[in-house]
Amino acid sequence: MAQIAQVEANLTLLLKKRSSRQDELLLPVVKGSSLGEQLKSVASSFPEFSESGSPDAAEANFIQTVVRAHLHLVQGDFQQAAQTLGSFPIPNNPSLVYTKAAAFKAKAILGAAFQLYGNSNGAILTYKDPLGKPSYPEEVAWAEVLYYKFASLVTSDAGTVAPANSKSLTLYALREYSNIAGRSQVAVGDRNSRLALHRLFLDHASSELANDPSNLQLQNDVRQISQSYEGTLFNGSAGRGNSEGHGKGDSSIEEYLRVLLQNWRATTTLTVPNGRIVDKHQISYANHIFEVLKKAAFTSFHSPLVMRYHVEVLSALGHYSEAMAAFDTYSAYQETHRIRVESGGDLEGRQGDSTSGVCEAFHKVINIAIHINRDRNKAKDLADRLSTWIPHVDAPVDGIAGLTINGSSSEVTNGHANGIPNGHANGAINGTVQEHSKKEINGSVNGNTNGKIDVARTTTVASDVPPEVLAKAYGAVADAYAYYSKATFSDESQFQSIITTACENYEQSLKVWPQHSTTSYNYALLLAQNADPSKALEVVRNGLVYKQNHYPSWHLLALLLTSRDEYEAANKLLNSAIELAIKEYEEGTLGGIEVRGCVLQMKLTQLAIIEATANIETVLDYLPETLALYGQLFPNSQPVINKEGVNTNTKDEVNDHAVKSRRTLSRIKTSDRRHRSRSKSRGHATNTKTAPTSDVEDEQLSKPTELLQQQLFQDVWLYIAGVYRRAKMDRDAEECIVEAEHMFRESADTQVELGQLMANDRPLHSLKQFEAALDENGDHLNATLSLAELVLSHSRLGKSDKSAEATSSSSVQPFEFFISHKDELAAHARLQSLLETQVTKSPGRYSSEAWFFLGSMYEKAGEDKNAQNALWKSVQIEEVRGVRDYSISRYYELK
Repeated sequence: MAQIAQVEANLTLLLKKRSSRQDELLLPVVKGSSLGEQLKSVASSFPEFSESGSPDAAEANFIQTVVRAHLHLVQGDFQQAAQTLGSFPIPNNPSLVYTKAAAFKAKAILGAAFQLYGNSNGAILTYKDPLGKPSYPEEVAWAEVLYYKFASLVTSDAGTVAPANSKSLTLYALREYSNIAGRSQVAVGDRNSRLALHRLFLDHASSELANDPSNLQLQNDVRQISQSYEGTLFNGSAGRGNSEGHGKGDSSIEEYLRVLLQNWRATTTLTVPNGRIVDKHQISYANHIFEVLKKAAFTSFHSPLVMRYHVEVLSALGHYSEAMAAFDTYSAYQETHRIRVESGGDLEGRQGDSTSGVCEAFHKVINIAIHINRDRNKAKDLADRLSTWIPHVDAPVDGIAGLTINGSSSEVTNGHANGIPNGHANGAINGTVQEHSKKEINGSVNGNTNGKIDVARTTTVASDVPPEVLAKAYGAVADAYAYYSKATFSDESQFQSIITTACENYEQSLKVWPQHSTTSYNYALLLAQNADPSKALEVVRNGLVYKQNHYPSWHLLALLLTSRDEYEAANKLLNSAIELAIKEYEEGTLGGIEVRGCVLQMKLTQLAIIEATANIETVLDYLPETLALYGQLFPNSQPVINKEGVNTNTKDEVNDHAVKSRRTLSRIKTSDRRHRSRSKSRGHATNTKTAPTSDVEDEQLSKPTELLQQQLFQDVWLYIAGVYRRAKMDRDAEECIVEAEHMFRESADTQVELGQLMANDRPLHSLKQFEAALDENGDHLNATLSLAELVLSHSRLGKSDKSAEATSSSSVQPFEFFISHKDELAAHARLQSLLETQVTKSPGRYSSEAWFFLGSMYEKAGEDKNAQNALWKSVQIEEVRGVRDYSISRYYELK
């Protein structure tokens, strides 16, 4: 054995003078060269085979045969090398460690011999014969050579035509190589060849994963391949921070990152609309992706693509400040590149990102500005910058690209197959809506009176930007302007200009890619809020064709139907949508709290419809059904409720919630109760905003999502409290308010609801609650409206003496509520100022009550012209409003 080892060591030392790569130890030496002469000397030193029949002797003879075959191979005698190994089988269950390494070496030599004399089929059959998993360093080194040569052969021109090759065999070779690549301490293959093999395998696995993204085995395969790829990619790349490579980037790294991010997107569930991951396992993998991106940023210095991926992954992880900072860097790179291209300057080897990539990056950060930072100015600024990047688009089609509304195979009215839930919804769409408003709907889009909007006639895009990406860019600009329109505008023409810009971009987006249901919904919501319910109805219905389970669209559609007094159709539509949501929840596909919150809001809208068409007592009958849905969607938080009242004590820790509450009605003396004021139904419109969707179970919720759930529970309890209040069941209303506070915290919403409950019996206490709500949130619309109603109900301004005398005998004395006449004047002046501010921005701009109370204030102040304008505005809004505020249809979000 010692002699054999010495011969092999001498052979290896000689061959490594030529190359240090392990796989090149199997290449033939040029005959007649000095190295060739030295090999002859090595060959003459071979010992004789052992005659002993012991296992050790057999293994020693096998190792000697492998070394002899190796020598034949490098001397150019390929067939002799193959014959030498072919006549000596690999020992079974070897006892020597090196025998196992020699087995892998033997396979590599035999396969190389077949390849070198042109027998690719024989080489493939040799390589594919399994030898088990290597463990010792020598084994691993030769195993990596074996699988490197195997993978290289089956993917080469010669290997692909070999009869023994097949798709499954190619995948096997690539998988085995990927599993072992980089494990040895020796160099095997040149870097580009190794990267090419990794890329081939990753591309195939990625295509399989795209077809089956939920396949856990494929996910694991892709991640394992990625790790091997990364080892080769980054270990062989120096940082680009030096003068030689500064700013040039690395195309192989960028190519890998494209595939890596594609696979990550395929296996990652992001919330809507803020695009965040909430599943803990997906968060862990996203953190790994971010670590890879950091390495890539160091290696590919000044690469816009790498920085764009930073923006995407950081925002998915919820690191929004870092994402915005990464975008600033990305934008700087890209702007510099654009300037150099436009000026014809030297690009210095730098490559800019594609226009499609720019649109994607802006779409992401505009989303952050709107839904996370809630910075209107920033959103508009980003939108204006994005507009300079959007390529020219020819727009031959007027109106919104959609589908046939009547009379063809592409009708909206085809039911489930075209995105309409089965059951009663078909009656809502086909029956009531089309019977009463077919003519309006068919002609509502830019004068289109033929009832058809052809899907095929979409916009021709004069650029290489994919239509879907271009539509997202237009949609992002529109979303930013729609969000900016919520700011304060004292100049109505300026406000209308912003709305027009938003609508134009929504139109462009839907022309390019009408399948974007979210864009359709956002556009329809803007139209509904700005007194165009007919067109809004058309737009939202078009969007639902492409995404059946877009619940905000179903909710908005129902609310739009209630604006036409089509309550039965709206109710049936909501029933069908809720049934669909329950089915998805049972199948585990509904989504997270944001979606479930949207479904609960649809149920509350059904209560509002019942109250509008029947009476408050009838609503009480449906509260158990509402709470049943509550319990079904949130099985760990199910309260008990019935017509007789509410029992919120479903958990032991909640039993003493009334004691824990900081204030209840029972603390206030009620000996001087007087008649109640008119019922207040503003609880139908809560101060919710657009929200993200989550696809995780409750036990996996991140902290922001836990807060969202608590806030949702509070909103549901406050709505129920409002129902009891309007039914004059004060004690039950009080208990619901206390439970709402226990679920989340005391908030401006709970203060307003408690103030409304006390408004008739203890108006001064009510006043304090409304003031506290405004102290917490000066823009709280319901607090302002409730305060205005309270003050107006106790005001004597503008009343005749007889009227004032009648008021004083039938209600609280005005000067018991107001300290003095000056106090009353000051209260009116303050409220008028508050209301004037509210109606210049959203949501007050769209509130008929805000305009009504402002008109009333103007009347008392003697400003008849302003009063007339405000009251007329109130009437206009009231004529097109739904049973609840349209914005309640959005995905549920933290306030």
